[in-house]
Amino acid sequence: MTRNLKNKTRILAVLLLLAVSSCNNHTESAEGNLYICPMHPTVTSHEPGTCPICGMNLVPHGGTGEELATTPELARVLKSPDESIVALVNTVRAEYKSMPIDVTVNGIVTYDTRKVHTIPSRVAGRLETVYITYEYQPVKAGQKVADIYSPGLNTAQRELIFLLDNDSENTTLIDAARRKLELLGMTRAQINALETKRVVTSTVSVYSPYSGYIITAASPPTLSAPTISSESSEGGMAKGMSGGSMSAVSEESPSNRGMLVRAGDYVSEGQTLFTLVDSKALRIELTLPGTAGHNVRSETNAQLSMGGRNIQDVTIDFVEPFVSKGQPFTRLRVYAEHQQDLRIGSLVSARIHIDTREALWVPRESVVDLGTQQVVFVEQRGVLKPKVVQTGITADGMIEIKNGLATSDEIAANAQFLVDSESFVKPIN
Repeated sequence: MTRNLKNKTRILAVLLLLAVSSCNNHTESAEGNLYICPMHPTVTSHEPGTCPICGMNLVPHGGTGEELATTPELARVLKSPDESIVALVNTVRAEYKSMPIDVTVNGIVTYDTRKVHTIPSRVAGRLETVYITYEYQPVKAGQKVADIYSPGLNTAQRELIFLLDNDSENTTLIDAARRKLELLGMTRAQINALETKRVVTSTVSVYSPYSGYIITAASPPTLSAPTISSESSEGGMAKGMSGGSMSAVSEESPSNRGMLVRAGDYVSEGQTLFTLVDSKALRIELTLPGTAGHNVRSETNAQLSMGGRNIQDVTIDFVEPFVSKGQPFTRLRVYAEHQQDLRIGSLVSARIHIDTREALWVPRESVVDLGTQQVVFVEQRGVLKPKVVQTGITADGMIEIKNGLATSDEIAANAQFLVDSESFVKPIN
């Protein structure tokens, strides 16, 4: 009885195993025959057919965990467009050569600080009249600049008249009185008029002994260095030189500027009334951004434009490299022959011919300027990949490549068109 029970139990277990295996086979067969719509995964069928929603053919549904072999063609398709852009475009190579260029730079009219003079007051008193009304006003030698009322000067005039009237034979005292008036600022003509008329003048006139321009600033005006790209200083410079405009303002601050004296002001003995710069000391300072100024030498010719058709041929007298805000610049000094057309603080421009050093040059259209980076597309095994380069100056539709590219590299000739056209972002068959 016990043996029969054991046999029945074994038979029942075998039947259960057969039933479970049959269910698994049925499930796998059902899943292997399952078809779905590519656009609507919820539409399924165990037989081939079409989707009732979009009409597309149903496709077999792959099993769970099924892997698809990655072919080279599939790898190209799966790459991100940010990583590689594949396009059938014309390619060029960089040329290693030297290109002469003409650059246009901005400048400002300034002056030589070694030729600055002062007009002091030799007496203490009050300014009755001031004939200088604005900064950079032109003044000629012998021109009257102010009238001063001085009690001390009036006393000195009365002393000379008293000696002439009461002790005319005392030439020693009379000469001393005359000398005192000269030291107080009276001219020989004014003293002669005083001796003739014997009338004390209430004011004394101050005359300029120099010809020049009135200034009030503690330092001459200079151009502020323009802000250029931190990635490539010469890339920004190339735009400024190739027809663009560069900011040109004076670096003078209100704290560095003085005030002109006015009528009614009281002055002390020896106080400076006016400061003027010699009219023959005017010069022009040009600011050239980037390192292209290293190729500029003294005695280089330039064409100076002061607005309109006023153009002068000048020669560069001095070249001074400097750095502003971490960027390299070059200051060029020139002197104009016709200085009567110049005004201190006026902005001018000049065109300079530069013989550049040998470098790699590519078409300007082959470089994409991203603001902080410059990118070219290099062909590698039929794929165009972006590559960061360091650019230099621009001339005649060409741009200098300072770093990041070799002469053997094939690059897209028109990178701008490549980026702008979505139809070019496709795999090569």
